[in-house]
Amino acid sequence: MNRIDLDDLLDPLEGVEKPGRYLGGEWNQPPWEDLASRPRRAVLCYPDLYELGMSNLGLQVLLEAARPLASWAVERVFHPGAALAARMRERRVPLFSLETRRPLAEADLLGFSLQTETTYTNLLEILELAGIPLEAARRDETHPLVVAGGSGAFHPEPLAPFLDILVLGDGEEAFPALLGKVEEILAGGLPGREELLWELARAFPWVYVPAFFEPRWDGTGRFAGIDPVRPGIPFPLRGAYVESLEKAPFPEAPMVPWIETVHDRVAVEIMRGCVQGCRFCEAGMQRRPLRFRSKERILRIAGRALDATGHDQVSLLGLSASDHPELKEIMEAFDRAFSDRKISVALPSLRVDKDLAWLPGALRKVRKSTLTMAPEAATDRLRRVINKNITTDDLLRGAEEAWRLGWRGLKLYFMIGLPGETEEDLRAIAGLAAVVSRLRRKSHGGAGPVNVTISTFVPRPWTPFQWAEMIDPAEVRRRQDVIKGSLQARSVRLKFHKAERSFLEAVLGRGDRKVAQVLLRARALGARMDGWADSFRWDTWLEAFEETGVDPAVQGLRSRGPHEALPWDHLTCGVRKEWLLAEWERSRRGETTPSCQDGPCSACGWDPRACRSARVPGGTYQAPKT
Repeated sequence: MNRIDLDDLLDPLEGVEKPGRYLGGEWNQPPWEDLASRPRRAVLCYPDLYELGMSNLGLQVLLEAARPLASWAVERVFHPGAALAARMRERRVPLFSLETRRPLAEADLLGFSLQTETTYTNLLEILELAGIPLEAARRDETHPLVVAGGSGAFHPEPLAPFLDILVLGDGEEAFPALLGKVEEILAGGLPGREELLWELARAFPWVYVPAFFEPRWDGTGRFAGIDPVRPGIPFPLRGAYVESLEKAPFPEAPMVPWIETVHDRVAVEIMRGCVQGCRFCEAGMQRRPLRFRSKERILRIAGRALDATGHDQVSLLGLSASDHPELKEIMEAFDRAFSDRKISVALPSLRVDKDLAWLPGALRKVRKSTLTMAPEAATDRLRRVINKNITTDDLLRGAEEAWRLGWRGLKLYFMIGLPGETEEDLRAIAGLAAVVSRLRRKSHGGAGPVNVTISTFVPRPWTPFQWAEMIDPAEVRRRQDVIKGSLQARSVRLKFHKAERSFLEAVLGRGDRKVAQVLLRARALGARMDGWADSFRWDTWLEAFEETGVDPAVQGLRSRGPHEALPWDHLTCGVRKEWLLAEWERSRRGETTPSCQDGPCSACGWDPRACRSARVPGGTYQAPKT
């Protein structure tokens, strides 16, 4: 077995930042000797540093889902960082997995998680460091299958030439099924690479093989559509989905990192999907239908994971955790179960409306840190445009209750550049944050610390705003300055996303297959770690756009016509394009669409019976077989 010697690679330690990133062998990791003895090998990669990758719940969920496959060793790899990557090139050491320290190029499958476009150059560099050809067309049966999944798989064209397979939708059932099918095909004799891909594409409607699809452009160079080049491929391709979270695998003994990570805590997904219908939210559209875990299952996962890890915080995850029908009972149960252990509970992205004024007080005994709320816009008018169905009064009532009950800080999320935004909406962000801070005086005599994060609106695929225009970086900076100039409260701290990085996200998220040549050129010019402020080099990207002749404004900024072909039309997450277009028109009239969780079906494209079953935590609906 070709096992990399870490002593040779890390000696001397000088210049190697955080050596704990590369050791493997974390608490709760399966023994490497057991993994090394298995005949098949898959390596999963979150294409960023260890600190972010080990904070990604999806990675640990997939590891748990594949655990019953006795013939497969499923391992991890992350980006090694610039310094160690340079040393690996200098010493000709290939990138290796953490578990068995074997080179990635010797694996049967290498799987990437596509969560943010700013990791795409990292993906290419990881292939470089592994010695795997970047273009899928240059690989043969001696190379691993290069697979990707995650939210980016539903708009993957800028990455299409570099990937053999994209797995669309939920991975808990799809990933083990894919591994099982690969093993079955290989057991019958080593086929050519194209034959292997063809068998996988035929077997699963959620497997997208870019090589089997050909994009078209019109006479002006605009994207005109994409077509399958082989008969027998389902069209459009539809994502997999887990029908019941109650039965889905979930890690109850997650690995404990050697070093501090971005989210150093137990994470429990209490629900999946969201039907609030925020028109900017890609995840809320992609991850339908709505599904819940039961209170009992959530408490069991949290208790076992706390015992197995020693963490002192639990994060209850969901796109809109406030929508869980048992949330109040869950909070009260956590209070009873964990208050004596001083366990802190975090609830990200709460939707504090008039029915949830109780929420900040649900945790009376546990340690209170920062409560997060996401109003997204600061005026009721703009919230109607984006279909964020909360009011300013709702937000203020929730904030006042949080201060009264002893929460130490509040965090607010807003966006700028939303369709229909005015100068008044910008100034209202500073004003609303100041009011939220001053509300603490009613109960504690002083203003409270409020952290405000302001991102730039990116028109995301698979949302009603996918047809919208995006403001350019110069206009982003002007609007940021308006907010800064409007803020006078010292207790409020503003944090802005970098304008150019948001522009890049739009190009890589909305672009067609032409953008792949930009991505390849940017990587050749040294682009990497684009999600990190100290590594992002916008001038490198501008050079890549100029050399390839691809206009970033055409790919990322411009509005799309209602009947224009989109680079992701050959895929579907289950939401109808016609419904998204109707929502786009309603937004322009300032009309809202109520949540279909408790109201009438909005006809988004999912079977209403699947949605109704989600009202019962742990419920399931068996979709008709097609």
